[in-house]
Amino acid sequence: MTFRTFTHAQLVISPLNVRQNREDAEATEALEASILAHGLIYPLTVHPLPDGTHGVLAGGRRHRAIGQLIGRGDLPTDWPIDAVVRDLPPAEITELSLSENLLRRELRPYEVHAAIARARAQGASVEEIATRTGQRVEWVRQQLRLGELAPEIFAAYAEGQLSIDEARAYAATEDQELQLLAWRHLSTRPQWEHHANAIRAFLKIGDRELEKLLRFVGDEAYRSAGGRFELDLFADGPEERGRVTDETLLRQLAETRLAEHRDRIRQKTGRKDLRFAAAPPQNAGTTDWSLKLDPDYRAGRKIVLPAGDIVATIAIAAAGDVETSFWWASRKARKEASRAERTGDKDAASSGATPVVPATGQKVTGADAFGDYTAAQAARLSAKDEHGLTADGLQIVRSLRRMMLRNVLVFEPSGTVARDYLIWSLLRQELGGASQQDTGTRPIASHWTARDDEPADLVRDFFAEELVARSWDVMVAGAASLPFMKEPDPAASLASYVALDESEKNLCAGVLAGLALIRSANVPGWRVAAHDKMAELAGGSDAMLRQYWQPSPAFLSLFPKMKRLELAQPHVDADSFRAWPKLPDKTLSGAAAGALEHAEGDWMHPALTFNVAAEPAGEESPAAPAVADVPA
Repeated sequence: MTFRTFTHAQLVISPLNVRQNREDAEATEALEASILAHGLIYPLTVHPLPDGTHGVLAGGRRHRAIGQLIGRGDLPTDWPIDAVVRDLPPAEITELSLSENLLRRELRPYEVHAAIARARAQGASVEEIATRTGQRVEWVRQQLRLGELAPEIFAAYAEGQLSIDEARAYAATEDQELQLLAWRHLSTRPQWEHHANAIRAFLKIGDRELEKLLRFVGDEAYRSAGGRFELDLFADGPEERGRVTDETLLRQLAETRLAEHRDRIRQKTGRKDLRFAAAPPQNAGTTDWSLKLDPDYRAGRKIVLPAGDIVATIAIAAAGDVETSFWWASRKARKEASRAERTGDKDAASSGATPVVPATGQKVTGADAFGDYTAAQAARLSAKDEHGLTADGLQIVRSLRRMMLRNVLVFEPSGTVARDYLIWSLLRQELGGASQQDTGTRPIASHWTARDDEPADLVRDFFAEELVARSWDVMVAGAASLPFMKEPDPAASLASYVALDESEKNLCAGVLAGLALIRSANVPGWRVAAHDKMAELAGGSDAMLRQYWQPSPAFLSLFPKMKRLELAQPHVDADSFRAWPKLPDKTLSGAAAGALEHAEGDWMHPALTFNVAAEPAGEESPAAPAVADVPA
């Protein structure tokens, strides 16, 4: 380390200086005034460059301030600049610049990340960087990971397109190709879908299913087989969140352990042909708990099951423990076992399924097996005769074929086939009464369920006079009246739907989405964020909503008298309002409805609003279609 005096022309800003933000670096007005008044109080720190000049490592803003003063003629071109010369390796120079800036004017976070990544690339270890900057090793590792983000993502972060939380989510993995895959997928999505949790979910950081499988397999067994687990350096506190980098290997190890477990269960039950189902038996779309068995466990060595057709299921808990459950294969199997127990007929309740032999010569075609038990049995026998498939094998083939078709749909280039097929099939079921086997899809079940029971009579009576209900009914009727809904042949109906123009398809999509909606309100406990966002995307401001709905006496009657007065008072002159508290109940509701209907600003009750900003002055909300204009 030596001291020298330089002129401004002999110095340049060092390429190793960590401060990269021009706004911060060029904020020199106050510094220029100080140099003019008091001179250069502290010397610069410089290092030699190959071209004979010296790079300013510490004091870049002072160097720029002097340059500004010389440029304006406030200082001579040969004004002496004192400097300390440091002849060090590049990695140490970067660390020195980082230390100096961390202790002085605050660096932008991305400048810190980039500087540490540069020092590491120049050969400094994480521990050396931590020692020379006076920071914790964990902190340096975090900054290094951020500095080593894929360049495209780091540039977006430096430009303010990503928050620090979103940058940390991408940096939860060091795999830049995976980072870019997530970035290119999520950056095309709406901004509200591009957040830290969505990024981690795409990267499978902290994926609960995989972490559960890892606990089941065992960390040591997974690593011994060559598996890797990448810790998320930004997990909070003691949480060990990360990414399983060898998912295929982990699933193979888990399946091997599950196969061993299935063999042990078969030995304990004495049933070599015991079937294991992927899920418990279902009834009406939910687990049929009436078929659950409570077997006799004898000192952990043997499991005694009743005679009959029984299946087992395996569930892996979050902690990695395995729970095996036993079920009657069907209600029919339980019934046959019960009858056999009463009559003593052991053959009637064998340990395997008792096939029902269909009538001689019965033929099955198309989708007959979906809705007819006897036809399903005949279809299974036909598959066995023609292809040698067992019942379990047939289940797998059907699942595999569906998975292949799913891939066909999601990778179809135009992207319209899946949309058209979905909307067509679901509307055929919802409005046309078509069966699942006709459309090849499951229904969305827009009818009310036990978790969201609607008092039908009350709601129906309320909507009888509401414009918003009438306009919806007209739109539904319009979709139901389109030619494809009336075409009896499924293939011809699908072709008819595909031929619709875009406005008709948009009508179908809107009706289908509406049928799928659940109920919500802008009150605690009933807010649905997706509803608010969907309203925002669709321009659902209060002004637009008022085109479909007006405050009515029936609506105001939902509220107690004091609330009705409170809602109406701001919109009624003081002299008139003095008499309102004495109005009869029905009269008050009508008066309040009239006042609010003509109130300025498109009044909307707070429980109904979606908090969508109003259109800027001079712009109008999209006009709602008049009921008379909607297809009948």
